[in-house]
Amino acid sequence: MARTADDAGFEYIAVMDHFFQIPVIGPPEMEMLEGYTTLGYLAACTSRAALLTVITGTVYRHPGVLAKIITTLDVLSKGRCGRREFCDQSKLGSFGINLFLMRAEELAGPAAIKRKNVN
Repeated sequence: MARTADDAGFEYIAVMDHFFQIPVIGPPEMEMLEGYTTLGYLAACTSRAALLTVITGTVYRHPGVLAKIITTLDVLSKGRCGRREFCDQSKLGSFGINLFLMRAEELAGPAAIKRKNVN
């Protein structure tokens, strides 16, 4: 499927990076592939489309390990690794939660480590 999408000109191929399967797809015991391992496989099967996770679980990965995973994937995919995160900030705002600020603070560590690895 990824090769077909790549050949058809899809801009990017995205995978989920949840720890357990999400209910809309199937029961918790159903397989949920680790996102970056899956993207590594897809990098070898494709040549053009950007590779990214829809969301990344930063709470169960050390920031340094996550930065190394992403930079390795970026090298192996010849610069096609990217990240996009989608959420509905308007719903969270009603609870007084600023998710973008929280994510920026949470990812400050991995971002600093990634910059150091790249330089």
